[in-house]
Amino acid sequence: MVNLQDYTMLFDESICAGCEACTVACKQIHELPNEVFRTKMAEIEWGDFPNVASVFNKNACYHCEDAACIKACPTGACHKSEEGLTVMNSDVCINCNWCVTSCPFGYIAPDRSNGVMEKCSMCEERLREGKDTLCKETCTTRAIKGGSRDEMIRYGRKRVEKLKEQGFNEANLYGEKQLGGLKVLSVLRYDPEKYSLPKDPQIPLSLSLWNKLPLGPTVLIAGGFLVAFNFFHNRKFKDKINKSTDSDEYGSE
Repeated sequence: MVNLQDYTMLFDESICAGCEACTVACKQIHELPNEVFRTKMAEIEWGDFPNVASVFNKNACYHCEDAACIKACPTGACHKSEEGLTVMNSDVCINCNWCVTSCPFGYIAPDRSNGVMEKCSMCEERLREGKDTLCKETCTTRAIKGGSRDEMIRYGRKRVEKLKEQGFNEANLYGEKQLGGLKVLSVLRYDPEKYSLPKDPQIPLSLSLWNKLPLGPTVLIAGGFLVAFNFFHNRKFKDKINKSTDSDEYGSE
């Protein structure tokens, strides 16, 4: 059995059929409202007819090693599990939206009806029981893999080499190095930007400053900083909020 702290998933976009079996299974097991998803298969198109290209991307938390959402969360609701997964404790979530606006990928979904944030937990309970993640179990084309990090990286690199041999010169393994390493890797046929993914995602400087801010005797300064941070941070990342709540690619069907 794979050490859960080393467990890594891989999504191979090149063999995904876009059937949404993973989306439906995840949504049903977690009993999420219609507009809320923990994972959502997004179809992305570009070009002009007849030169049109279309791809699918699995929009779900990448479980970053260096996670911006954890740095942003003021209550510890968003935290690392013993297995190194980025998970959400809804009992202490205050619905402040900071994790949503901080995520470089926009993969945290606000559940307005219940006042909490929803995100992929990588089926941590199932993994502890020795089961596959639900999305991997239901994937009809086996585009979703799981195993040790070294195993998934080796598999991903081989797939990239094969795709380049087939003429996909932009093929790449996304997540091997981004943000300290993502626990969900992706084999992509094209540049990350074509999947609405940042090639080199960064944690906002405002978060680094917030984490270094002394508390206690500087409560007033901290309060002022919170107000300024919330204003500028939400304005800067407004497009990510829209992506998480309103877009057809993730937040709605």
